[in-house]
Amino acid sequence: MAAKQRLKQKLPMGQIALFLAIALVCTTYVAINAVGTDAVAAKNHFAVLMDDAGGITPHSPVSYRGVIVGNVDDVLALPGDQGVKVEMSVLERVKVPVSSEIVVAQDTPVALKHIDLRPANEQGPYLADGDTIGPKRTSRPLALEEVLVNLMKLTDDIDVDDITVIADELSVGLADTAPHLERLADNSFEMVDKFVELEPTARRLITNGMDFMAATGGSSGRLPRITNSLADITSQMRKLTPEGVNLAKKVPDLTDRIVPLLHENQPAMSVLLANLVTPAQIVSARIPALEHGLIFIPRAFSRLSSIGEGDTANFEFVVTQGPVCYYDSPRRTPQEVEPKEPALTYHCPSELPVRGAANAPRPAAKDRPVVTAADPATGRAEVPGSEPVRLGGNGGQSSVLGADSWQAIYLQGVQP
Repeated sequence: MAAKQRLKQKLPMGQIALFLAIALVCTTYVAINAVGTDAVAAKNHFAVLMDDAGGITPHSPVSYRGVIVGNVDDVLALPGDQGVKVEMSVLERVKVPVSSEIVVAQDTPVALKHIDLRPANEQGPYLADGDTIGPKRTSRPLALEEVLVNLMKLTDDIDVDDITVIADELSVGLADTAPHLERLADNSFEMVDKFVELEPTARRLITNGMDFMAATGGSSGRLPRITNSLADITSQMRKLTPEGVNLAKKVPDLTDRIVPLLHENQPAMSVLLANLVTPAQIVSARIPALEHGLIFIPRAFSRLSSIGEGDTANFEFVVTQGPVCYYDSPRRTPQEVEPKEPALTYHCPSELPVRGAANAPRPAAKDRPVVTAADPATGRAEVPGSEPVRLGGNGGQSSVLGADSWQAIYLQGVQP
């Protein structure tokens, strides 16, 4: 019985302790989420001298690049015409550069203004506790009365009759166009997606353009001359306006003549466009080479311009490197498509100043290449000073080069 009485006496004390612990945790949670930790955080106090308060009152927020970091403590009127002194407190962990601009901002149409600290950069020195900021680095929005005056001037300059005409014309022009406008809006989303897909291409184009401009950096002095030339061209085009008007009058008649001509030659145009597919594929396969050329060709011309010295061009030009190996090969017409016996003895003789690959100087070696001929039927080739060799397609070429291993001849030649 005594043990039960002691247990009953301890039970209320434990419940009270548990209740106090839960209350403490809940109070802390509510305080952190409702009030925040900034209420008890350390703060720095600054003062700002301004010509007028600009609508700032005590307890107005203070933001650092749009993030609330403090509030205004008090707004004091200075004696005479010295303006006002705005005292504010900012969290100590926020480092405000001395070069910051103090702006009285109003982000909404409602007249709720706050002070926004806008630093020019993140570099120091920084404001310390108790510092004062002068009026030269402060700015305020336009006064409400000035905005209203400018708005009234704008409305007075607007002609009501012109607005009526514009509204009527828009009503007539946009009548029954709702489906088209809807389709245009839908297509705009597809255009945005396409632009996103083309972003890498656009970046590469901009990069290549910068490389192109860097390659032609020496031509910046010619820009004024180019501008003057464009101005001359514009003035000449202005003088040719009457001729342009006459040409525009003759264009409809010319169009009436060209359209039947294009209609009659439509099959030929189709064939021509079909034949352009292959060149287009060839060009598309060489786009990297074209990009490389567009970058380096201007650079080559820029370097080529360096040969000029006044009115003299200083360069070396090699006219010829000796006679060319010539073989009197009979010409055949395109209609002659029958097989022709290959000429296997064509080479540059050693007595000519121009030597071929066979006569190129090489270091002495036992495995020096030797030029010889092979029998196309058997693939047998006689090598001076060595055993005959046989050229064929069953010596491992197919496993390395594939079924068309003979194409390697065009790439690396033939050696025994």
